[in-house]
Amino acid sequence: IFDFCVETSLAENANVYGCAGYQMIIINEFESNPKEGSEWVELYNPTDSDVDISYLEVWEGLSSPKRVHLIPQNTIIEGEDYYVFEVSGLNNDGEFLTLYDFFDNKIDETSILSDGNGDVKTWQRKPNGIDTDSVSDWSFQTPTKGMSNDADVDTPILNPIGDKEVDENSLLEFSVS
Repeated sequence: IFDFCVETSLAENANVYGCAGYQMIIINEFESNPKEGSEWVELYNPTDSDVDISYLEVWEGLSSPKRVHLIPQNTIIEGEDYYVFEVSGLNNDGEFLTLYDFFDNKIDETSILSDGNGDVKTWQRKPNGIDTDSVSDWSFQTPTKGMSNDADVDTPILNPIGDKEVDENSLLEFSVS
């Protein structure tokens, strides 16, 4: 068996591990049907060490699997941090994503999840970074892109004052306290 585990040292004396570290990386959150903007995927490094994720691949696929992202060379995820990238063409009617290493070994895979609403919610692991290979790992909620899925992120609720009608073209004034 060919072993590609290589330890290197960064200028800050942080350790970066080849295969030992990248095998711990998980798909932590994804937006497959945004109301506005781009589709995106978030990877999470649950370890205390920086991890080199160069050349890892993310694939989508139910009916016809395809690579949606190749991680560029020299990409490092710091310990307990996130790597977010935009993608396009994800299937909204039932999708799963798979993270592969450079030898086509599966590192992580999501459950089959759907987002047919085109809303402002994402599929995310809840609690953050927990992977039991079960659909119960996933929750459909307000995005926490680039931060913990356990973060307290509230979507503001705007209510009209008085008898005014409000639609998507209305100009609203509000203050946050």
